[in-house]
Amino acid sequence: MDTREKIFEAALIEFSENGYQRTTVRNICTRADVNIAAVNYHFFGKAELYADIFEYLFKKDDRTKPKNSDDAKEYLRCWIRDHVDGQQQESKFFAYKRKIMLKELSDSSDNLKELIEKYIKPNVEILFDCFRLCLPENTPEERVKTQCLLMVAKCIYFMIHTTSIELIAGEGFIGNNYELICSEIIRDTFSLFEN
Repeated sequence: MDTREKIFEAALIEFSENGYQRTTVRNICTRADVNIAAVNYHFFGKAELYADIFEYLFKKDDRTKPKNSDDAKEYLRCWIRDHVDGQQQESKFFAYKRKIMLKELSDSSDNLKELIEKYIKPNVEILFDCFRLCLPENTPEERVKTQCLLMVAKCIYFMIHTTSIELIAGEGFIGNNYELICSEIIRDTFSLFEN
């Protein structure tokens, strides 16, 4: 692993454990076993390093943008499945993404607005487009966005609140019922398109 990769890996861990505000370049350097100059050389400081990590974790979805309602429904099916359960996808990548998102939502950095504009909003715009393709043509824009964001909220709830849900419903609930949860969110979402 080269120096840049060591710094990046250490920063992923530090930001996911401590959030942006409580992470220091010194802590990243200690974990990566590099000097502070290395962070400045490779990333130009903490803010740029955090932006690079956010880009890595939240890069724009590379699936083809839907052109019709059938494509849009398939896109939504895939999106829901990808965003419901952190345990189903508990790779290091997904664990870091979930933890950094939680930290950012609970203790926002000064970068939050820029990060949302650059990395999250473009993906949500594709979801809005999917809803526009599936809902009746004269559907008010407020309803399109509201219905879409309700779908997103359901998925994100299961992804972020895994521990709470399992304390309430039982250990392994989400993993054991992953298919059912996804199917119900898909069914609820698609029932909107029939009205």
